[in-house]
Amino acid sequence: MWRTEGDRVIGVVITDSGRLAIGIETTAALPDLAEGPIDQAHVQPEATTEPPSPPLATARTKTGLVLQMLNRECGATLDELIAATSWLPHTTRAALTGLRKKGHGIDRRKRGEVTCYHLVQA
Repeated sequence: MWRTEGDRVIGVVITDSGRLAIGIETTAALPDLAEGPIDQAHVQPEATTEPPSPPLATARTKTGLVLQMLNRECGATLDELIAATSWLPHTTRAALTGLRKKGHGIDRRKRGEVTCYHLVQA
């Protein structure tokens, strides 16, 4: 992404490790920043076949811990997620909504009388 402010040209580039962290493979060569702005008329859009599945976060983050707990066969209740993350109930529910928005399928079932959340396998 490029933009100009007067005579200054500003570019934003994502590194290979950044692409890996969000689950995008590095296939195209990055432009040389010394060349100046990219002429958008010459940029070929990449062909897309099907959207990639959302990357699973690692357990090093609280979101990764939530995904691991949801991926268990028994899933996780809201109270279990709250205890594991030290989040408040509304924050935990917001995290589940955020995971849904990122493309993770989250299913609600009952474990006895308690609602239990499960990660839907694609």
